[in-house]
Amino acid sequence: MKIPSSELFQLIRSMDPQEKRHFKLYATRREESNHYSLLFDTIDKLEEYDEEVLKKKIRIGAVLRNLKQLKSQLYERILKSLELYHQSSFLKGSLQQYLLQAEILISKRLYSSAAKSIKKGHELALENEEHLYVLLFLSLETELKGYVKDLEAMSPSRLDKDLQHINIYKNIIEYQKLSLGVRGITLKNEVASQEQQVKELKTLLEHSLLDSEKQALSYTAVKRYYHTHSTIYRALADYKKSLHYLEQFLEYLEKEPAKLKNRAYDYLATIYTLSILHIDTAAKKDTLLLFRKAEAIYRSLPSKLRTANVNSGIMGIQQARIGLHLDRCEFRDALKIAGELEQKLNALRHDISADNLFIFWHVLAQVHFYSGDHKKAMALLNKIINSDEKTLRLDIRSSARVLSLMLHYELGNTELLESAAASTEKFLEKNKMLFGFEKKLLAFFRKKAMNINSKKEEAAAFTALLSSLTESDRRNNRFLEIFDSITWIKSKASGRPFQELLASKR
Repeated sequence: MKIPSSELFQLIRSMDPQEKRHFKLYATRREESNHYSLLFDTIDKLEEYDEEVLKKKIRIGAVLRNLKQLKSQLYERILKSLELYHQSSFLKGSLQQYLLQAEILISKRLYSSAAKSIKKGHELALENEEHLYVLLFLSLETELKGYVKDLEAMSPSRLDKDLQHINIYKNIIEYQKLSLGVRGITLKNEVASQEQQVKELKTLLEHSLLDSEKQALSYTAVKRYYHTHSTIYRALADYKKSLHYLEQFLEYLEKEPAKLKNRAYDYLATIYTLSILHIDTAAKKDTLLLFRKAEAIYRSLPSKLRTANVNSGIMGIQQARIGLHLDRCEFRDALKIAGELEQKLNALRHDISADNLFIFWHVLAQVHFYSGDHKKAMALLNKIINSDEKTLRLDIRSSARVLSLMLHYELGNTELLESAAASTEKFLEKNKMLFGFEKKLLAFFRKKAMNINSKKEEAAAFTALLSSLTESDRRNNRFLEIFDSITWIKSKASGRPFQELLASKR
């Protein structure tokens, strides 16, 4: 198996201390070559992956001659070690264990023992609404007919159960198809097709699955029912209805407190989306109450339920809190929460996906930009711009590049602006993210910014830039949704402080 070197590096760096210790014990028990431990430790100490640096640090001929093969084998051994370490920690891991145990016992004709594994797995799958696994356990049960007494296998009632779970699973897939259909429509960027997109979204609202919650036959389907409605109405700019469906789902979750801890990520994600809608629409809602609810459920979770997704979810809540304070121009409060978020990032970095890291870095950069700490903001944006992750969050990576040009201007790095703007323009054009506003802003940085030598010239240049921006340039622009660049331009044109102008908009 060919594994890119960066993936091995990322896998090792994602491991927590307990996982690393388990791997060392795993390798020792298997009497693995100490070359694997050497390679593991050396890569673990790198701040970023560099093959030449790695080779210089190893200096053992046998390892260097077989480095490519050893890296691939190390990757496979780490995955196997992690699989063993977590096999009882994750629900699906436990279900797969029961399936494997049952198949092994059936192959050895130990049918009564196999029936016990099937029963345990079947009950666990039912309890957690894992309907595909329910079907797999029921299928295994049919193989025991005639070997174990008191089994329902192949009885009419048992076949009815099969059909029931087949229908539930089919229902989940149908909602998933509907959700993917909405996503496909909303991801279309062409302005010319907006009318068509609205038409398609309204057609989807007439789908029979969206008639009533009663159409959803399981928790997973109910979740998709509410979130699909909310997503469609948000895309149609009907924010009142979008909020309504999210609030309905939150109520649905809170009606079953015994199950809420196992659904913590869905709860946090729903609160996050609700709070963002509150902020974006200036809804007169108690957003702070939502944040308190989120923090209360997180605090109540045992460590085994604080999964990577749940940790990212609570950090998303912190991000939303920052957004609320920025919206209110409460910059000190935003900075305080930003400090808490940075601490969490450092503590939980191994549990956070690269795309979520990009989002958090970008949010923190905005806080420091709005607060006037341009060096700190630039350092955070550079983490995104210089990242090896070239396929994630194109919107964030594009925004980071444009925002960095504004920071270069603030920091007085005018000699860098021409080349940096040209590079950014090439990046945006290649990724089809170069729109009217970006074109004019980049042209300004490439051709005019470095020639500004006084406050008077600055005011005149930025006034001209502001005048050149049309309504079309400003409409439906993702970058302007992420950062209030227009107010920044106005601050330069008027000579008034950025924070002062932001506050005057409230």
